[in-house]
Amino acid sequence: SFSLVSETLDLNSNRLNGELPAGLGSMTDVITMSLRNNKFEGTIPTQLGKLDDIQTLSLNHNLLNGPIPTELGLCFRLNVLHLQNNKLTGMIPKELGELSGLSNVKLELNSFQGATMPPQVCALRDDDLSILTSDCKNGKKVACDCCTQCY
Repeated sequence: SFSLVSETLDLNSNRLNGELPAGLGSMTDVITMSLRNNKFEGTIPTQLGKLDDIQTLSLNHNLLNGPIPTELGLCFRLNVLHLQNNKLTGMIPKELGELSGLSNVKLELNSFQGATMPPQVCALRDDDLSILTSDCKNGKKVACDCCTQCY
């Protein structure tokens, strides 16, 4: 007998649509989940917070809406979080500031009207967080003094 462990889920640019299945949160061995450049809509499932081995989560260039789930703050091994170019709204969760290994976070081209980058996330800039992008220029959708690039 043998066991097959898949550590990467790469479904980029496949014209996939509909809502992201909550069952993605049960893929706890996944280290890289890349679903960018599709037509996924609806909200980001809170169950993704169960991905305790995940290091890279790329959901950018879709049609996702609603808030970033605070549960993503439980993905303590997360290094890369790409959520740019969606229709996300609400506030940026302070729980992301608990992810001390974050090095690359892209949140631009969303609809975070009146949001503020939490000080907990800005504090990560003193550690590994070298890329932090958001909509802090045109119309100042996001107040962000610590962003490395503003859109």
